[in-house]
Amino acid sequence: MDLPRLTAGTDKYESSLSSLINGTAAAQQPELIIQPTSPSEVQEAVRYAASRNMPISVRSGGHSPFCAANGSLMLDLAPGFNKVTVENNEVRVQGGATMGQVLAALAPYDCMIPVGTYGTPGFGLLTMGGVGHLSRSLGLTIDAIEELKGVKPDGQPFTISAGSGDNQLWTLLRGAAIFLAVITEATLRTFPRQRLQVQRHVAELGQLEELLTIAESLPWGASCSFILGYPPDNPKPVAMTYAVAPVEDTLATDRLSQLPSSWGNEAEGLEALPPFALPFQDGSHPIAPITLPPRQHRLRTWVYSLSLPAGCGHILVEILQQAISQAPNSMCQIDLQHVGGVVNDVPALSTAYTGRNAEWSIVITGVWNASDILAAEQCRTWADKVLEALLPLANHYYVVQRHPGTLIYEQELRLAYGPLLQPLKLRKQQWDSQGLLPQLV
Repeated sequence: MDLPRLTAGTDKYESSLSSLINGTAAAQQPELIIQPTSPSEVQEAVRYAASRNMPISVRSGGHSPFCAANGSLMLDLAPGFNKVTVENNEVRVQGGATMGQVLAALAPYDCMIPVGTYGTPGFGLLTMGGVGHLSRSLGLTIDAIEELKGVKPDGQPFTISAGSGDNQLWTLLRGAAIFLAVITEATLRTFPRQRLQVQRHVAELGQLEELLTIAESLPWGASCSFILGYPPDNPKPVAMTYAVAPVEDTLATDRLSQLPSSWGNEAEGLEALPPFALPFQDGSHPIAPITLPPRQHRLRTWVYSLSLPAGCGHILVEILQQAISQAPNSMCQIDLQHVGGVVNDVPALSTAYTGRNAEWSIVITGVWNASDILAAEQCRTWADKVLEALLPLANHYYVVQRHPGTLIYEQELRLAYGPLLQPLKLRKQQWDSQGLLPQLV
């Protein structure tokens, strides 16, 4: 292989891993790192891994705990394979670009795509779902995909779209791509850029049920997500509402007036929204440190993400209030990301994101310091118990947050893919017989 290989002990190897956002991934020790700059270089790297039966990990935005792995060939797409090209009403995105980069490139053209609640995720979000503040009115990120290009685990390239003839593959790649291929490029249709109204408010936990009821009554043009956790200057757990609607949608903005608001403002587009994070009491947010700890000492997380339908009301609130009050430390939190709306109008099995009849995507996050073994056990146990309490209510699992090697993994897969799981496993056997990409067992 002629491509430059970054190996342990070199500055570039350390720099690549240190740039990862996820602390678990940053602490890994890949066998080697490749930073491709073209589709042909991705193909060459994948063929090299296949010839040595070497597992492949893929870094795009750097959020996933699986974007680096011990003993793997890590494809670091971010440095040299992140071009964003806008043409007519579409945007073509290379596999190393983040969603924030895409929004920034689209802004001068007065257009956008629906993305998640943060700008830093990459193709993990783009290909696996993409729940965000405008999902209820514009759909998931995967619903905007028009074409995908990628590389099979044997190094062969492919291109697929809705009219390519392999309908099953088209379905599976939008929601389960990580198991089947390295996606190198996506083309998405764009939407007119919207000026947005955003309202934030920190409420007591006792108000959550009332706020949840109001949120579920909002029209599709509006969304109201929540964060349950501990603000940086408050020792008590709270519930923060984060409501968004296009300024031009007068019905949606009028209905937002039913929600309490401590900080309201307008944003020119999705990229200009305030952080989806718990603020100080004055509405501001902590300033990110200029330098991060060494990669082996970053914070660790244990995360579950499952979806629930509307109408769970009192029992859901009871579970969540108790859970956040019993969190092992103040870094743990629970997010309720508002879905529903047009997401539910898409046929459930037309993509591999099968959670179309959900109102809430709930993310349970346990956080601890890397050196604290006791805290790691406490946080994982806490998150496990919250998941166990919510599973009877759940109708979908968002498998971006998955736990291979654990007893819960098969249940995560069944809840994520339902009747598509067996076709996905069969396609996995055909495309990835060596098991170079993430496993489905």
